[in-house]
Amino acid sequence: MIAPVQKYKVSLFGEIHALVSDDSETLVLGSVHVVDALMKEIAQQTRCTDIKQLALLAALHLAQQQLKDQSKLMNLIDNGLEAVVS
Repeated sequence: MIAPVQKYKVSLFGEIHALVSDDSETLVLGSVHVVDALMKEIAQQTRCTDIKQLALLAALHLAQQQLKDQSKLMNLIDNGLEAVVS
């Protein structure tokens, strides 16, 4: 069953944005919280206040983290398969 599309108004770095998603409210609001916290952390570290630049830097950080996590998972899977085959 396809989840109904929900509309949200969320705050990212002090700005209100409209968001539409068919994911659960918990997932959507959790994701917003992670991105908002990361943007604030980057702003504090870099003294940047440009929301577009902060959003881009946050997106790059999250993409890098996802790729690292995928690589770790693949290594765990490979090592697990080697242990089973050996």
